[in-house]
Amino acid sequence: MQDESIIKAVLKGHTAGYAILVDRYKNIIFDLCYKYTYDYSEAQDLSQEILLKAYKKLSTFKNSSKFSTWLYRIGVNTCIDWVRKNKKYSGTISIDQDRYIELLPSQNPVPEDIVVDSEKRELLRNAIHSLPEKYKTVIILYNYKNLSCKEISDILGVAVNTVETRLYRGKKLLRDKLLKPCNGGEYLWNAVK
Repeated sequence: MQDESIIKAVLKGHTAGYAILVDRYKNIIFDLCYKYTYDYSEAQDLSQEILLKAYKKLSTFKNSSKFSTWLYRIGVNTCIDWVRKNKKYSGTISIDQDRYIELLPSQNPVPEDIVVDSEKRELLRNAIHSLPEKYKTVIILYNYKNLSCKEISDILGVAVNTVETRLYRGKKLLRDKLLKPCNGGEYLWNAVK
């Protein structure tokens, strides 16, 4: 059953149909929340909040974009609000499948390699987390959610050129942060590579 058909039914009073949409998108929304919170419990709570917001605002969905894009927009905005309210969380971005900087573990990792890989991920997480919100959001959506610039444009409600510019500038800022000398004169970039 198509999302639009389910939405029409829910708006006509068949509210149980919303459970189908929740089942369809709950994992995607949870994954998005986890990229912002890096905390399982917080991500669960945030996911529920997003899905509840979407339910309450369902009548505002106009079919001008896909339901998933509309839901993502609510999700991203809610996650950004959460980050602003919870400054105590640092290094809140998970490194799972990064298209920008590859952190590939060894084929047969020894305990030292596992620790080094973990430290590299933490350095990268902290660097991404310290970026201004507009760059961090684009990097998360592009690198971790594998969304196109057009999809990100639809979610954020900005021009594709703006997304491309933010992605370029965000990567440059990230690269600059990782090229700063750290312990013993070694560059963070080298520690991450």
